[in-house]
Amino acid sequence: MNSSLLNLCRFASELSLDRLPSEIVARSRLVLLDTLGVIVGGSPSEEVSKLAQHIGGSERNEASCLGRLFKYAAPNAAMLNGIAGSSLEFEEGNSGAFGHPAIQLVPSIIAQSEKSGAAGEEVLTALVAGYECATRLSRASSLRQGMHPNGTWGTIGAALGTGRICRRREQDLFGIANIAASFAITPYVKNSFAGWNIASYSQA
Repeated sequence: MNSSLLNLCRFASELSLDRLPSEIVARSRLVLLDTLGVIVGGSPSEEVSKLAQHIGGSERNEASCLGRLFKYAAPNAAMLNGIAGSSLEFEEGNSGAFGHPAIQLVPSIIAQSEKSGAAGEEVLTALVAGYECATRLSRASSLRQGMHPNGTWGTIGAALGTGRICRRREQDLFGIANIAASFAITPYVKNSFAGWNIASYSQA
């Protein structure tokens, strides 16, 4: 068993806002609000609109696509909000994490929070937990040259943050992290500019 990952999962399961410095709590609020604003800003884009129409509203009505009237199953809402938040290229960045943790975390956390009726304090706790885990995973890993960080370590951080919303304990989170790691992708950084599929890779 990977003791470092287990320790990280223990941290995520035991974290509480009242044990954090006030400046970290304040910053987490700003990161959350900024990310929500970017999602709303990107929601009317043509790409998001077409995808939302293709998916259609869900009878489950679990979570919102921000800036739209209809609700969707939580995984679909998370996907739509993630695409919307990335579409304008205004998402928060963190040089210490070598990437954009918030836009990978917030869509899944708020979808699960809306589905389960989680309180605001739980949302912020999950954001800090997932963000810290994602950042530490980023610092501990090394991407191949030309690979974009989105879809790699953020996938695990988002899963841990969402697991925290569901109040999973460390052993459950350890299993969640390992499953999430198998869903990571390695997108080539130039794909979005060239119109290629995320799985395409070329040095051209």
